[in-house]
Amino acid sequence: MSPDSAAMQKCLRNRSHFLRRLRRPHEKCELARELRESRSTIDRAVRELESAGFVDRTEDGYRTTLAGKLALEDRERHAARLDGIARFREALAGLAPDAPLDAALFEDAEVSLPESYSPHEPVETLASFLAEASHVRLFASAVVSRYVDLYRERVEAGMTADLVFAEEVFEWLLARRKEDVSALLGTSGVSVSRTPLDRSFSLVLIDRADRGECADPADSADSAARGTRTTSAADAGSVDPASAADRSDRAVGVMLYDDGSILGFVRTDSREAVAWADDLFERVASEAARVGRSPDARDGGVAES
Repeated sequence: MSPDSAAMQKCLRNRSHFLRRLRRPHEKCELARELRESRSTIDRAVRELESAGFVDRTEDGYRTTLAGKLALEDRERHAARLDGIARFREALAGLAPDAPLDAALFEDAEVSLPESYSPHEPVETLASFLAEASHVRLFASAVVSRYVDLYRERVEAGMTADLVFAEEVFEWLLARRKEDVSALLGTSGVSVSRTPLDRSFSLVLIDRADRGECADPADSADSAARGTRTTSAADAGSVDPASAADRSDRAVGVMLYDDGSILGFVRTDSREAVAWADDLFERVASEAARVGRSPDARDGGVAES
């Protein structure tokens, strides 16, 4: 880390509450009044922020510069992620240190953990998550019967889906829920694939049903049926970071497991988390084998296509 970078980090850590207030112009006397700080404290804080390049004097008073704006947004994004990680810390302790999760997943995240009084809370949170979806992309590395019911109910309600199952999950489905697999395979707008890839988590990407008045439902359904993305990772990277936590038309959820036991479920609208999930799902799906209906489909037959 360069000396300049270290000095900027120290200033940001100590003076971020001043910088946050200076998103709109203030005179020093206004800052002193609003923050209830002494004038000497205000003078010192503004001097340090100016030296770091985070604020500048304008005709209307002192105001955050672009460098200050970006640095503050990064700090706030970091704080939001750290808060989510702290709430999910015990669940993460059950995973290997090299588990391929991204910190963006925990930004402004809703965390659901199994509790003694509500051991199925993560699954019920998943149910609420799916209830918002018009299209879902799933990579499932573990399964319980409740999951099958949830997805079949939503598909019967009109949700389209691209479903990728780990081999063990797919074999479990064939052995215990073959009729449901056959029903999914016979549903328009639903694709099913299997992969030898395994993970300590399942990934769920949703396009929300309330996609906005300007969206053409026919276009959305066609895009969903083809499995095409409505927002690319590049698009996500071009979004103003200040709006990253806003409710969007897309979201990602991850269910964590340890030897098949549910550790917890985390969901977020973070654009960076969705971009990460987009990339991961596309890599998983590209290596998966598509499953189709066998000629004896009336008996629930399935076959790789």
